[in-house]
Amino acid sequence: MNSQVKGVRGIFHMAMDGISLHFLIPELKDRLVGSNLDKIQQPYKHDLLLTFRAPGSPKLLLSANPSGPYVNLTEEKNINPVIAPNFCMFLRKHLQRARLIDIKAAPFDRTLYFKFQVRDAFSDLVERTLVMELVGRQSNLILLNENQVIMDCLVHVDQSKSKTREILPAHPYQPMALLEKPSPSDVLRNLKEQGQTYLEAFLTGKKLSGSLIGLAQGLSPLTVREIIFRAGLDEDTRGDNLHDEDIKALYDASLSFFEELVDKDCKISDNRKIQAYFFPEASKGRSDCHPLCLNYLGPHRTMPGLIEALAKVHRLQRTQDVLLNRQNQLQRKIRQDLDKKLKLLHIYQDDIKRSQDYDQYRYQAELILSQLYQLPKRVPDNGKIDVIDYYDPEQKTIEVELNPRYSVSHNAQLFFKNHDRLRDTYNYAEAHLEQLEEDIAYSQNLLALIDGAQDEEDLDSLEREVNRMLPKTTSGKRKAEKNTKNRGRKNPEERPVPPRKYRSSDGFIILAGRNNLQNDQLTFRQNQKHDLWFHAKDRPGCHVILKTEGKEVPESSILEAAEIASYLSQSSSERLNQNLVSIPVDYCPLSHVRKPKGAKPGFTLYDNYETLLARPLSHEDLRES
Repeated sequence: MNSQVKGVRGIFHMAMDGISLHFLIPELKDRLVGSNLDKIQQPYKHDLLLTFRAPGSPKLLLSANPSGPYVNLTEEKNINPVIAPNFCMFLRKHLQRARLIDIKAAPFDRTLYFKFQVRDAFSDLVERTLVMELVGRQSNLILLNENQVIMDCLVHVDQSKSKTREILPAHPYQPMALLEKPSPSDVLRNLKEQGQTYLEAFLTGKKLSGSLIGLAQGLSPLTVREIIFRAGLDEDTRGDNLHDEDIKALYDASLSFFEELVDKDCKISDNRKIQAYFFPEASKGRSDCHPLCLNYLGPHRTMPGLIEALAKVHRLQRTQDVLLNRQNQLQRKIRQDLDKKLKLLHIYQDDIKRSQDYDQYRYQAELILSQLYQLPKRVPDNGKIDVIDYYDPEQKTIEVELNPRYSVSHNAQLFFKNHDRLRDTYNYAEAHLEQLEEDIAYSQNLLALIDGAQDEEDLDSLEREVNRMLPKTTSGKRKAEKNTKNRGRKNPEERPVPPRKYRSSDGFIILAGRNNLQNDQLTFRQNQKHDLWFHAKDRPGCHVILKTEGKEVPESSILEAAEIASYLSQSSSERLNQNLVSIPVDYCPLSHVRKPKGAKPGFTLYDNYETLLARPLSHEDLRES
């Protein structure tokens, strides 16, 4: 049976360029070469997980995902399909218990060759090569025999997909054509011998980011940006528009970059281990790593090796993707409910606008009945009659439109009915409009809190609030079945998540709510009246409490609490843009905060407050578990 792998692994955007792979291979060889292949699994459509029989049972993850190819050791556990896919079964047949004898790649190339020795059906020792091509959309995993003939591959490529390079079983394997580029060591030698003249040959009418990509093997947009950054130039600048001082700066930056690259290459050639660099805020809040120190990616931490650095980035980005998926699911639930409320809001607003003049019908009916004796019994064909407006001091005549199908008295009765109907419509819409607007504001606030959630605990508490807020739609029978299935399990509502807890640099405790329910508890139930209450001004956010313990609080602690409140009021897009614009934050003693009767969770009124501008800072260094 042909089995398809269900589920899609998160897409991890990290540096897997030729330079990274060049320095990763020696680390992989040191950990894996000489070990036997113990397990072969395919947890996702484009992923292979190879477990080796060695100390620690290392697992090699090979991902040919077209949106983010990846190779590295991993310790994460994956849920595998009950029935293995065809390619996985084929590899088990031909590589199970094989011995890895080498890992190779052309210098700074993105095609890896994992060479195995295994005994075939006749117990003869044969060589098999698992080729991994990490080239974006064309990424693939290919198994070759000892004659370099394709035995099978993850993605079959026929003439309908590529007219120049077919990848199909029984076809000879054709390696991807390498671009004619000099090696980094050759580039360094030419830069030293020829000076700026050598670099100027690459400065064409293209943007710098496109001109320099052909400078050397292994260069990627990631590393080209570093050269441009070191030169203090803009990557969108055209190469032929550079001034002499710009070319000099670019030359110096290129020279330092290739000196660092060649020096590290010499170290791994001498079997010396090199450090890698981890960048926690590389791009829009996403972390990254590289064997070279890429200054434009922001602050960095040194790691003992590239395997550890890549694994850390992989783990963090996977956590971020899981968090994002949960945020999207919760927001989808609220938006569905919010859309219904917004539609109902428009209906109420239209009803009020349409029926606000309901008194005119009663007014006209009373005038008609008061003058019925002098009005014609039949309504004229044009449907219009003139009546005296007795409520007008000048008693002017006004024109009233009637339905010619009915008598004048019958029209008066219809006017009374219209008056009653429109009055009821107006009163009903008016009575429910205010509550509906509060519900909409509450839902929008909840969306903002979900958007600003930072971890799984935040989402656990918010999911609890969402489940309380949304209307119950499950039928009694289905609900009973669900309760039967979940019997014995703890209800998430029975495991309340504690608020965020910080300790200021002066030793004062700072608490921050995770959802509106917890905001109410912090503000009105769990703290003292002399504690200080903080909230971002005129924007949704969490309630932050600074516990004073009756002492005078230094300004530094007040500022830290305000910065936390400012940070927790930011949306995810503001954090991704690393927008550090100061946000006004109001604060006052808890004794000046009150909750209107019947108000939604999290809604408060306060007075006698002060406002200060605070930068949005997470203060993770002050956070206590």
